[in-house]
Amino acid sequence: MKKKNNKITITSKELFERLSVIMMRMLPFSTALPEIFDLLRDLTKERTALDKKVVLAHKALQETSALLSELESGLKERADKLSRIKAEYDQYSKLAQVEEEKAQILLQQIELTVSKGKGKERVISLILNLLAGIVVFVLGVGKLGTLGKLGTHPLLLDKRAATI
Repeated sequence: MKKKNNKITITSKELFERLSVIMMRMLPFSTALPEIFDLLRDLTKERTALDKKVVLAHKALQETSALLSELESGLKERADKLSRIKAEYDQYSKLAQVEEEKAQILLQQIELTVSKGKGKERVISLILNLLAGIVVFVLGVGKLGTLGKLGTHPLLLDKRAATI
C-alpha cells in the first residue's frame, strides 16, 4: 500500500494477496492456511531478493572480468615496451663499451705520439735557441765595434770629458 496525496493506492499484486488471505480464512477448518500463505509469500520475497542479488553479483563479476581483461592487455603492452627498451639499452651499452675501448686505444696512441715527440722537440728547441743566442751574440759584438767607432766622435768626446 502506498499513500499518494492522502489516497491509498493498492497494486494488483497486493490486492490479490489480501483477497487470497480472506478467501482462505473463509474456508472451514483452514486456520493454518493464512500462515502457510504468509510463509510462502515471505519465501518468494526472499527468493526474489536472492535472485536479484545473484543477478547483481553476476553483473559485477562480468564487469570485473572485463576490467581484468583490459588491465591484462595494458600490462602485456607495457611489458612488451619494457622488453624492447631493455633490449635497446643492452645494445647501446654494448656499443658504448666498444666505443669506450676504441677511445682508450686512441688516447693511448695520442699519448705515445706526444711523449715520443717531446724529446725531439726539446732537442730541436735547444738547438734553435743556441743558434739564436749565437746570432745575437755575433750581432752584438759586431755592433759594439761600430759603437766603439762612434765613441771616438768629437761630439761624444766633449760630453765624456765634461762628465769626468
